[in-house]
Amino acid sequence: DRIAYLRVTQAEGPDAIVAWDIAADTRREVLRDAVVDPEVIYRPDTSTPVGARFLGATPRQVFFDDSSADARLGRMFEQAFPGQAVRIVSATRDASTKVLMATSDVDPGSFYTYDAATKEAAFALARRAGVDPTQMAPMRAVSLPARDGLVLHGYLTRPSGHDNDPLPLVVLPHGGPFGIFDDWAFDPDVQVLAQAGYAVLQINYRGSGNYGRSFRQAGARGWGTTMQDDLTDATRWAIAQGIADAERVCLYGGSYGGYASLMGVAREPALYRCAVGYVGVYDLPLMRADNRRSAAWAGTWTDEWVGNDTAQLSARSPTRLATQI
Repeated sequence: DRIAYLRVTQAEGPDAIVAWDIAADTRREVLRDAVVDPEVIYRPDTSTPVGARFLGATPRQVFFDDSSADARLGRMFEQAFPGQAVRIVSATRDASTKVLMATSDVDPGSFYTYDAATKEAAFALARRAGVDPTQMAPMRAVSLPARDGLVLHGYLTRPSGHDNDPLPLVVLPHGGPFGIFDDWAFDPDVQVLAQAGYAVLQINYRGSGNYGRSFRQAGARGWGTTMQDDLTDATRWAIAQGIADAERVCLYGGSYGGYASLMGVAREPALYRCAVGYVGVYDLPLMRADNRRSAAWAGTWTDEWVGNDTAQLSARSPTRLATQI
C-alpha cells in the first residue's frame, strides 16, 4: 500500500515503468527497453503488476523482482517451452491450476493446464491443429533508417529453403494505423504467402504503436506522405539488400493497409508490379465527412490525425489518382 507503478511516456523513445513511492514522493525507473514499449504483466486474476513483456525482435519478460515467485514461474515456463512465448491466460482462485498459452511465429498456439503441486503442464487443445509448425516459415526482425533518419522496425519472412536469393516480395502494411503494430507472432496471411514462394516484409511505419509516444505522434497527418515514404524506403531497402527481386514487388493490406497499398502504386508506379487492397479506405475527404457526421470525437480524431484540408486530402486519395497508377 505504498508503491504505485506508472507507465510513463518519454520525450523520445519507448515508455518506461516507474515506481512511485507515494509516502516519500520519490520515483525510480524500474523497467525500460531501448526500442519497444512495456506491456504490463499482472499476477493472474489480480490487479497486481509484477513485471512487463517487451514485444521486440522476439517477446521477452522482465519482472520487478527477479527472486519473486512470479519471476521463478515465468523462467520455468520459458525453459519448458523454448522458442515460444508463454502467457498465463487464466487461473483458479487458489492459483493451484493455471491455463497457459504457448505461441510462436510458426505456431498459432496451444493451451496447457499447469498443476502447481506437481509442476507439470498437460496439453489441452491446439488453436489450429492442422498447422504443422515445422512446415511454416520463420520471421526475423529487421530495422532500417527512413529517409529522414528515423529508425523503422519490422519483420521479414522468407520461404523455407530460400535464405539468400532475391525473391518476389509482398510488402504487407498493417491496418489501424495509429497505435497498431506488427509483432513476432503467427500470421496466417504471411504464412500463406510464404508457402506460395513470396518473401513478406512487415514494417512498423511511423504512427505505429509499441515504439513510444513520439514515434506514434510522428505519423499524425502523415497519411499518403511520410507514413507512405516509410513503406517506400523499406521496399527500396529490401531490394538493395538482395532480399527482393526488384521486378516483382507487390503491396497488400487491409483497412489502412489497403489504403497504403493503393497509395503506394499511385506514388511509386515504377516500384511495384501490383497492389491489393482489402476493406481499404481510398477517399479521405469522404472518410472525413462520414466521420464528422457519425460523432464529434470521430470528426476531431480525423482532423487531428488525418487532416482537415480538403484539397490536401483529395491529393492523397487513391480514388483521385487512378491515372497515376
